[in-house]
Amino acid sequence: MQFVPENAREEQTPCIHIPLSPGGKTLEVLYRTGTQQEVEEALGAWLRATIRRLEAEQATGALSSVTSH
Repeated sequence: MQFVPENAREEQTPCIHIPLSPGGKTLEVLYRTGTQQEVEEALGAWLRATIRRLEAEQATGALSSVTSH
């Protein structure tokens, strides 16, 4: 839920409102306007970028906890 905008958290399917691109395209928009390939590419790119960011944050957090002791 941390990726879902606050105003969409009460929706029946909140995950389709997660912005997948810097331009703010969501799965909801891509389902209506894009092809299956565009949906898969956008979701895959967002997932890879999010995983890299979370891993970097985790590594930074682990490093800062080691250096603060």
